[in-house]
Amino acid sequence: MTNFPTIRIRIRRKLYRLIFTGLMAMMMSLIISSALLLVKVGYVDGFLQN
Repeated sequence: MTNFPTIRIRIRRKLYRLIFTGLMAMMMSLIISSALLLVKVGYVDGFLQN
């Protein structure tokens, strides 16, 4: 019984790392794509509205 909470914590840490890595990858992709669009097209009306 004492090992069960330890296993649960390890699974949560692994899941947290996986979720954190995925979110950071999506955020970096969004930032880089937005920056490249701003360089290529420039700022136009409604750039951040969609």
